[in-house]
Amino acid sequence: MQIKSPFIFILSIAVCLGIFLFYSHILMHQGHNWGGDFALYLSQAKAMLNGTTNELVANSKLSCELSYYRMNPDVYPAGYPIMLMPVYAIAGLNFVAFKWINILCFVLFIIFLHLTIRNHTTTTERIILVAILCTSNVFIGFSNHILADVPLMMFVWLTLFYYEKIDKGKAHHYLILGTLCALNVQVKSLSINLFFSLLLFESYCAMVSNTTVTLWLKKMLVFVSSFLIVVLIFKLFYPSSSGGYFNQASSINIHSILKNIYYYRSIPYWILHHSNAFVWLSLPAFIIGFVTQLKKQVFYVLFIVTHLSLIIIWPFQEGIRFLFFLVPFYFIFSFYGFTYLFNQTTTKFNNYKISYIKYLLWVVIVVYSFIQLNVKLKANNESDNEIGSADAVKLMQFVNEHTMTSDKFVFFKPNVLRLLTNRESFYLLNKEEIINSGANWWIYKHGDLPADTSGMQMIFTNKSFTVFKLN
Repeated sequence: MQIKSPFIFILSIAVCLGIFLFYSHILMHQGHNWGGDFALYLSQAKAMLNGTTNELVANSKLSCELSYYRMNPDVYPAGYPIMLMPVYAIAGLNFVAFKWINILCFVLFIIFLHLTIRNHTTTTERIILVAILCTSNVFIGFSNHILADVPLMMFVWLTLFYYEKIDKGKAHHYLILGTLCALNVQVKSLSINLFFSLLLFESYCAMVSNTTVTLWLKKMLVFVSSFLIVVLIFKLFYPSSSGGYFNQASSINIHSILKNIYYYRSIPYWILHHSNAFVWLSLPAFIIGFVTQLKKQVFYVLFIVTHLSLIIIWPFQEGIRFLFFLVPFYFIFSFYGFTYLFNQTTTKFNNYKISYIKYLLWVVIVVYSFIQLNVKLKANNESDNEIGSADAVKLMQFVNEHTMTSDKFVFFKPNVLRLLTNRESFYLLNKEEIINSGANWWIYKHGDLPADTSGMQMIFTNKSFTVFKLN
């Protein structure tokens, strides 16, 4: 069963995107979860506008070093804050406006995804893939988060589309390719893997084809040079975050690697509604598709394997958002697997024209996704609106009105406190360390550690927080 009408295809994609936009809008909260990364991104955008980036870097570095563990690099790469900056300049600290940046990036990602895989998949498969992604609780739910992962999806698939399109025999095309890879890195450092995957794949192609050494060297010189020049330009105008990353990387050990292998084994489970049935019905097809396409899709196999290796080696468990741009590959290789299985069967399927059965699982998943979206709509989960809660708002109001900007705090989310109150803080869990930290205030989140608050001078309290005066 193949859809050949361009009108039906365009209408199907438009409907899927319409569903994504509708549910993203209707489920959107005015605030944000406590997070922390989002607050640093927004603080960086604000600092760019105010010309206070160096001050932010110094404060963030000190906050990280004084906390009981390093929660983030001193600053993130400049790419995503630059995307946030115009909206900040126009709308101020408007979380809804920032969230729409990511929603629009998702729409562009869908477009680049289609353009990239149209020669590798059927029209029906592309419609199904877009339907799965646009009705996914994961991606619609992530519309409530101001993070770089969705913009990175857009940039990665823009780069993959460009690489699919270019004439590999012309070196000047690699100028733009290197620039795109550098822009990916400026959105999220993790995407450095795309640059190295392309470098390795081009070297592999040169070895197995008739490409001359001269042409390969010329292409790689242009590719690497353009990449390094763009990265250098960003480094000249924006502080490097490498120090924080190196500090985090220092905790890599065999225990963390084994722990991550166990953790990331659940990737299919995460993207398939935590349904074991969907996993066990699709995972064999993915494995078959992956194995049978090893020689045909060398670059994509290399890209997937190296990225998974990178996040497994990295000592922190970052969750599914660090895998967002790989999610389409799970379904693409599953399509290959089901097609391979049906091609190995007798021609009876073709004679009775019921080969469309291979799409049945995906249709069920889309229907199930749609049902879950409506369940989520009725539940009205407030976990993505934690800083917009009445208790959080009253806490920030107290801090702004009753403390000085020079005061130091102990608080479990330093980046958030800095963004909302312009106060610096660090995170400690030991009562004695808190008392002797030199901080002026301790904001205790009920249920957090340390639980013993006896003998402390309480100044403000509500159902979620208590503020103690230290010095």
